[in-house]
Amino acid sequence: MRPGWWRSPKVRLAVIITAASLLATAWVFLVPIFEGPDEPQHFDYALGIAGAGHLLNARERPTLPNQWSLVVNPDVQYLMQATDLLRVVGDQDQRMPAGYGTTAYYQQLDKAAPQPALNGPPAQNPGLLPVYPFGYYALLGAWLWLVGHLTTSVTILFFSARLLSVLMLPATLLLCYAISRELRITAGKALFLTAVIGLFPLTSFVASAIQPDNLSFLLVSLAVYLALLVRRRGQAPWLLASLGLALGCLLVTKTHYFLCLALPIAAVLLLQRHDQPQRTGRLRAGLLLAAPSLALLAVHLWVVWGTTIPVPSTATAMPNSADFHAAAALGPLPLAKYVGTALGQGAYTYYLGGESFRTFWGTVGWLGRIQFGAPVVYQFLYAVEVGSTLVVLIIMLAHFARTGTRLVRLAGRGRAWTALRLALVDPFLVAYLLFTGFMLAYYVLTHGTFYPQGRNWLPFLLPTWMLAFHYAPRALRRDQPALSARLPVISAAGLALLCAVVGAFAIFTIEHRFYATVPGVFS
Repeated sequence: MRPGWWRSPKVRLAVIITAASLLATAWVFLVPIFEGPDEPQHFDYALGIAGAGHLLNARERPTLPNQWSLVVNPDVQYLMQATDLLRVVGDQDQRMPAGYGTTAYYQQLDKAAPQPALNGPPAQNPGLLPVYPFGYYALLGAWLWLVGHLTTSVTILFFSARLLSVLMLPATLLLCYAISRELRITAGKALFLTAVIGLFPLTSFVASAIQPDNLSFLLVSLAVYLALLVRRRGQAPWLLASLGLALGCLLVTKTHYFLCLALPIAAVLLLQRHDQPQRTGRLRAGLLLAAPSLALLAVHLWVVWGTTIPVPSTATAMPNSADFHAAAALGPLPLAKYVGTALGQGAYTYYLGGESFRTFWGTVGWLGRIQFGAPVVYQFLYAVEVGSTLVVLIIMLAHFARTGTRLVRLAGRGRAWTALRLALVDPFLVAYLLFTGFMLAYYVLTHGTFYPQGRNWLPFLLPTWMLAFHYAPRALRRDQPALSARLPVISAAGLALLCAVVGAFAIFTIEHRFYATVPGVFS
């Protein structure tokens, strides 16, 4: 082994990915059964597919009402009752039963289970069937079907479902690093971005839970990386087919992510065809790119056909749009007032300390806020998070306004393709901006009744951190060169410290919340 081998970016990347995966694995077993948000419902849907051995559809059997307290599988119902889910989850002062987490406890859970979890198709379709596309549940169902051939233990099936999320994390982090390098970010900065993504408490929380957000994160990263490869290497058939398949899988996992990503990717491919000839003809290229999405959309429609939920459900279902329609019926001024108020509330929720902001930075799932000992410490960190977010937001809004004006002027002088080329230097950033617009618009239309959370932003963690460490400093380079040089260093040190502090105290918070094994630490 040659001297200095540990300095290799590949070795450091392997260390980062291993550390992030081990941390998420610790969360898998530390967070009690079903104490991650909505885990019973996600697990129930996947078990239904695994038990049936194929996709479920709305016409084969009645569908359970979409109520988050209801599940179909008897073993899921049993686990919810046996682990005192409803007692613990709704009361921060409640703890898990004595002996929870021991081998004897899990053995007793398995022994008292009413029936094998994969005992044929469900009596009713799970309530999530008409609400969420089938992609994640089909993958998890196939995984549980495989595990179910090795064991009948319902607790092993449950933790296997969580571990599938952990298994997605290394591939996702590897793609984040590869995307950074494709965008010509230095190896050192790319490693740092990958580390803060992998070790950020939000990542550990989601990557250790039964959540479709994990597959969304992986597919968004894969689609972006393949799009960047297409831009650099040309539209080879295998690359277009791979990109089309990644987008198709994303469409049937989380439709809104697909919509935000497909538009800039299509624009990148269109620009490439304008700039240089391609070996693959237009019709063939279009079919390779669109066929997987069309085929998988047809499967989604087959699954939900006959339900009253609009399809694709995640993109069009409006939890509560009555306030918006009522304001619109009163005329332009009431509508404008409503939209302005709702936009302000959305901005507060997402960026200035509201619920989505808190669940992004330091409130994990149903655990309550991550505690740091003295309340003044938490308040200080909270103020730093709000202040730094606001600073970056102001810098980038000013930069986008200035850049957008220049691009419009350039297009107005007959150089539209040049303007488009400059706008699409980073298609991931464009997708992030589209997603931000979608979230604000969705908040206005629903008045926030869809309960936005920090984990909604998980697939866009890379462009989020790039704004702070890459784009904001570059935006200040001309007007504030000294601040431009110092901002990445200050931001990197602060975020690294935050990840270390919040990550460590998150473990203590979980123990205190559910097990009360660290008396006095948080008083």
